[in-house]
Amino acid sequence: MVAAPIGSELMRCLFRPASVVLFGASPDPTRPATRTLRSLLRGDHPPRLYPVNPRHGFVEGVACVPDAAALPEAPDLAIVAVRAEAVLDTVAAAADRGTRTFLVFSSGFAELDEAGAARERALRELAHERGLAVVGPNSLGVVDFGARFYGTFGSLVDGADLAAGPVALVTQSGAIGSYVCAMAHARGLGLSHMVSTGNEAVLDAAQIASAALDEPGVRAVALYLEGVRSGRHLTDFFALARRRKVPVVLLRAGDSERGRTAARSHTGALAGSARVSDAVLHRYGVVGVSTPEDLVVACQAVVAEPAWGGRRVGVLTGSGGGGVLVSDACSRWGLEVPALESGTRDRLRELLPGWASVTNPVDVTATVLIDPHSSLDRCLRVLAADEGLDELVVFMGAGGSFGPGLARRIVAELPTIGKRCSVIWLGASAEVMGILHAGGVPVFVGVEECIRPMAPLARAGDGGRDVAPESVPGPTPPALARFLDARQGAVLDEDESKTLLELAGVPGLPPRRVLAAEQIATGADPGLAFPLAVKVLARDIAHKSAAGGVVLGVPDTAALAAAVTRVHAAGVAAVGAGRVRGVLVEQMAPAGVEVIVGVATDPVYGRVLAVGPGGVLAELVDDVTIVLPPAGPDEVRARLAGTRLARLLADADADVDALCALVARLARLVGADGRTGLPGVRELDLNPVLVHAVGHGVSVVDCLAGLDRDDRPATREEPPR
Repeated sequence: MVAAPIGSELMRCLFRPASVVLFGASPDPTRPATRTLRSLLRGDHPPRLYPVNPRHGFVEGVACVPDAAALPEAPDLAIVAVRAEAVLDTVAAAADRGTRTFLVFSSGFAELDEAGAARERALRELAHERGLAVVGPNSLGVVDFGARFYGTFGSLVDGADLAAGPVALVTQSGAIGSYVCAMAHARGLGLSHMVSTGNEAVLDAAQIASAALDEPGVRAVALYLEGVRSGRHLTDFFALARRRKVPVVLLRAGDSERGRTAARSHTGALAGSARVSDAVLHRYGVVGVSTPEDLVVACQAVVAEPAWGGRRVGVLTGSGGGGVLVSDACSRWGLEVPALESGTRDRLRELLPGWASVTNPVDVTATVLIDPHSSLDRCLRVLAADEGLDELVVFMGAGGSFGPGLARRIVAELPTIGKRCSVIWLGASAEVMGILHAGGVPVFVGVEECIRPMAPLARAGDGGRDVAPESVPGPTPPALARFLDARQGAVLDEDESKTLLELAGVPGLPPRRVLAAEQIATGADPGLAFPLAVKVLARDIAHKSAAGGVVLGVPDTAALAAAVTRVHAAGVAAVGAGRVRGVLVEQMAPAGVEVIVGVATDPVYGRVLAVGPGGVLAELVDDVTIVLPPAGPDEVRARLAGTRLARLLADADADVDALCALVARLARLVGADGRTGLPGVRELDLNPVLVHAVGHGVSVVDCLAGLDRDDRPATREEPPR
């Protein structure tokens, strides 16, 4: 994708252009360019406007020009709303006149058919050649709410001036963007900008979002993405936003299907795109949500004062049942309703009647709620002072004539308590809702809609780690580079795969020896300590166990000779003598927890590592952790925290430090840019890795490597020891 000239000048031309040319404007009021012209005229200081129409003198009272060549100046921005077949010539003509920034409304491109895809490629190539910044095609437009620049044909801005706010919205779908804008303004959240990026032939959402960070007043960025064109652009944006301490809230759609990796190895199949995306969000502290409603709520939370806190929730209610509902919802979404500090409970007992509950949830009872002189305000302050709580939730219902007074008391108290407080009010009257909205209180009419968005907010707060210096990738070891250059084919056999790991400095490889056919016939002593594992070496045998090519626990020399002859014969029977390289004899590793560790190539984000329960559990237990390179041992440990694998390792008193060191070594080799450490290695599958008792390290029992050579599969279902 072209590295277009984004930055302050592009943003000025998009949102505050001094002049705009509109291609496709006509007296027909329903035409997109005409609708946009009408919206632009509503601004406080409309730009100089040039509708292009050779058959009409005026559109919406603005004088037309016949074509781009007749423009009296080179406009800052060209809005293109002509038929798809005419877009390329239109953009070229405006570029000839000197315009460099384009907003293309026209549809009929890659979203339609192959002919449309060809038109889109041609538009991209033209932008490359001429250095053009293009938003779209298939864009709904751009809006700068603060400048009242309405460069859109959407109905969102028809007849209304929406209040500006601190959140910039960048969306691939214009329709979803409009819905989010409407919901945000209905909840009292103003937006600074909205950009509909459409098909992203040239500029993608991440590039626009990066430029939006330079806009005055932007304190958060909201993204709606249906696909990621450039993982590098997106992670660069996330990193920039994090450095500037600007929260990012992301709503993804279609992630589980569109980005599913076409994996060849077991690791790649486990490293699905949704897991990889979650790991990316965690690394950069991005808030990932699943609905447009949650997108709005999360944006409200990250720009609130005080900002959102964490996962420990304190609940205050006048209904025991309401407290149970909120607690259940917190449990479903991975939040905590912890016990209160003893001092908090003591102070609440002093304020509440004896029949009230001073545990968490705190049930002040209805008698306190209906008393206008009760201690409700002080109870909120006491609960907020509990250092074991991050967030407060107040649960209310109905309220009748007492409702408005309760709402005013809550509004009056919130500025003093120092923690974010949300209100769930079932059956709230319009007056109550108006009071809470006017007071800037996040208010919800359902339990789930309040609690559900808190979960990604808490997860984002757990993430955002800096890369450890020791995890930064280094150069490829020369011996490893020579070894990889000499390999032929897409798949390495087990011995070659383990040699790759040895040359890369990966620990935990048991002693082994390869016996060729002539050595097998003479019964050569491999010089290894018994018991031994014996395996056939043949790249074309994906499932050695199923082919009879594995014998484990060989106890002595006599048994070894029989096992070697047996697995070699099985290999010859399966693929022919010419395809069998020999027999691998390997020292058996001690018992340990079986783990899979692998490197896969995600189609969006590049190289990633997957870690999970190995052996048969890799198929049965859906518990895979994605580690993004570069990563040090501490980050690996943090990523594993809370997983089933972490519990398995803890129960077995296993050497977690050694496992984290192995994963971190692979992560350092892979590198963040995919160009260092393991050139040409598409996938690595270490399965199983045995994690021994604390202090005894790990053993890489089996390994499979796939190279970028040809299309032969390297898949296996049942990795043998």
